Amino acid sequence: MEWTVFEPLVKPDKQYNPTPWLATSWEWGSNNQYITFHLRQNVQFSDGTPFTSEAVKLSGDIAIQAKEAFAKQWASWDIIDDNTIRLTLTQYQNDFWSGLMGINMCFFSPTAYKTYGEDYVNDHPIGTGPFRFSSFEKDVSLKLVKNNNYWQTGKPYLDELDFITVAETLTAQSTMQAGQGDVWALQQGKTLYDMKNAGFNVVQDYGGSDFLMFDTANPNSVTNDVRVREAIEYAIDKDAMIKALGYGYLMKTNQWSPPTNPSFNANLPSRDYNPDKAKQLLTDAGYPNGLTVHLITIGSNPEALAVQQYLQAVGITVNLEAVDNNKFWNYCMTGWTGIMNVGYAVGFNFPSALIGYYGADRVIDKSVKIPDDILAKAQAALLVQDPVAAKAASDEVIKELYDICWEVFFYSNAMGFVISPKVQDSGIEGFSDWSEWSPENVWLSK
Repeated sequence: MEWTVFEPLVKPDKQYNPTPWLATSWEWGSNNQYITFHLRQNVQFSDGTPFTSEAVKLSGDIAIQAKEAFAKQWASWDIIDDNTIRLTLTQYQNDFWSGLMGINMCFFSPTAYKTYGEDYVNDHPIGTGPFRFSSFEKDVSLKLVKNNNYWQTGKPYLDELDFITVAETLTAQSTMQAGQGDVWALQQGKTLYDMKNAGFNVVQDYGGSDFLMFDTANPNSVTNDVRVREAIEYAIDKDAMIKALGYGYLMKTNQWSPPTNPSFNANLPSRDYNPDKAKQLLTDAGYPNGLTVHLITIGSNPEALAVQQYLQAVGITVNLEAVDNNKFWNYCMTGWTGIMNVGYAVGFNFPSALIGYYGADRVIDKSVKIPDDILAKAQAALLVQDPVAAKAASDEVIKELYDICWEVFFYSNAMGFVISPKVQDSGIEGFSDWSEWSPENVWLSK
């Protein structure tokens, strides 16, 4: 629903700066204790309800009452008038805008909410966006149609958007090549390479990295020993994996943030491929004859197969468990034993991402234990106001995590969109958020 049915107060540009959308302007109070938003006028929800401060306060209050992570520093939303609303903070953090520039604070019709209740609004989304909800069939399709009440005159240009689920890659590829699809979302490596060679436009970005995540919350885990984790990293030839699997869309990294991300710590050392050192570390850790680990991955992942072979070469036997997407996320949310092969986006604020994924209020990564002192430093880094000092504090957190080899990173993996040459002005990858685009502007050439 994001960006099509629903819209936020502000959108993030490519550098993650806030740009006006449903809020046309704003100003901060003294010491960033509060911020006052001036709302766009003459905006309606698709059911004809006027968009006013009431809708903003309704969504904001729900987030506060639900103790949403992005709203932890929100004290109250207070209506000044129909087109002016103030957000008071318990404290200002330098990741403030991330909670407001996306789907977290998109707005639904207060009329529908009051009349029909929360369940109805969940199943029949009504927003201010260029399209309105038409139908949804799980694992088949989502259909949206033109919102004739949209506030941008003459837009959207398209009459309908159909989001089609195609589970099998080769089927999706043939669907695109047959002209039955216009955009193919979130593809990687060989798919991007093949489709670009087939004449399609390809846009991509590096939102995060692929890595191994350890069950360090388990006191009996063999990977609780930092020497074992380091041995695993030295055992893996990342350059060879990039060459074999990347097709030009993998970028070597030694940390969660991609080298293209502003939060990347350029001064971090690296643990390059050195199987002899890996074997010595295993011996030092008390495993001169090797050990056995459990590795969980989604499907028949060539990345996991490569890791299995590299670890076997230094004496680490890998019992590989390939699971479907549902079981994978169930592991993430309930806990697991062994190692997870994952890929996560990180955002532009590293301390915020670390706390969101691995902090006390996390909903995933339940088997990962980050030392309390490092989480405390990440929290302190969020309070630093000066951008240069904030970056230095973030870099320090990244370095301390590297020193304990908290995770083993391979590379940043470009996530891309395959786009038919007919698609014009989509805005895909024109924003810092990979999911954001410009559905109100997109059109198709003949």
